[in-house]
Amino acid sequence: MVKSNPFEFKLDSYKNEQIIWVLFENNVSLQRKIEKIKQAKFSKSKNAWYVPDTKAIRAKLGLEVNEIDTRVFDKVHPNNHQALNNFVKALQLKGYKGNTVKVYKNEFIVLLEMLGSNPIDKLNAEKLKSYLYYCTAVLKCSENHLHNKINALRLYFDQVLEKKKIFEEIPRPKKKLEKEKKLSHGDMDKIFEKISNVKHSLVMRLCYELGLKISELVGVKLKQIDMKEKKMIVSGLRGKPDRVQDLPNATFRQLIQYLEEYQPKKFLFEGEGGKQYSVRSAQAVLKSAMGKAKIKKEVGVHGIRPKNYTELLLEYGTNPDLFIDLITK
Repeated sequence: MVKSNPFEFKLDSYKNEQIIWVLFENNVSLQRKIEKIKQAKFSKSKNAWYVPDTKAIRAKLGLEVNEIDTRVFDKVHPNNHQALNNFVKALQLKGYKGNTVKVYKNEFIVLLEMLGSNPIDKLNAEKLKSYLYYCTAVLKCSENHLHNKINALRLYFDQVLEKKKIFEEIPRPKKKLEKEKKLSHGDMDKIFEKISNVKHSLVMRLCYELGLKISELVGVKLKQIDMKEKKMIVSGLRGKPDRVQDLPNATFRQLIQYLEEYQPKKFLFEGEGGKQYSVRSAQAVLKSAMGKAKIKKEVGVHGIRPKNYTELLLEYGTNPDLFIDLITK
């Protein structure tokens, strides 16, 4: 509510239009001032006068000019008009200027357009993660583009809705490893050529093809392998949810060969005495194979994983279909 004696103004969405309620005490002279505005209308149901929320009207009423082009509101469903207004005000309060305001506002509007009649205020961490998955997997957004989207959404949920915990559950894209710290596809082909042991080969292949952390892989138990469906259940680390990984056909055939030859009892990969295979052993296998392949990069098993943002989101338990289901209802 904005007060400007003798009037009070209230921004609202009414009859699918962004409007300003003009409130005042019952006074004939004040009413005549409002009637002089051609676009002014009286609502019998609300018992109040209102005018369209435009730059020209705001100027006449002595209000701050809205920085949102009215054409934008035509693209955004009325259910999210107030959210858009609140977001722009938050940008102004933060003191953002120039290109930052333009970029953040555009990113916010893109989501509002996609949401249609679904209110953005009802989105939770799961739906936001699914939206970001859609942006990277379907829209092929770059890392910088994703950061801008996250920054814009975080501003709204943190500052406007005061739901700061939501983004504690949402990861950011990680910086890509330097080439010297990451093994290329060509490097991996050479490494696999030098590993003759089926167990060692399978450990490396699962890390490489499924993007698994070695700490995740060595913790996999036999009961987590679904041989019928060719799937592996990977337990989430540090409180992250479990996820299901499909096993490629060639890798699955190698898995069968390994199980027949080694016959592990509890863990998929076991060391001496049936104990869980160690991360150090896996590192030693990689180092030995790299030496034989004459690859001199300073890299550990983490350098095998072709990490991207979609994989990172899946590690955080993202449901890829959640956002699609929301906007296609």
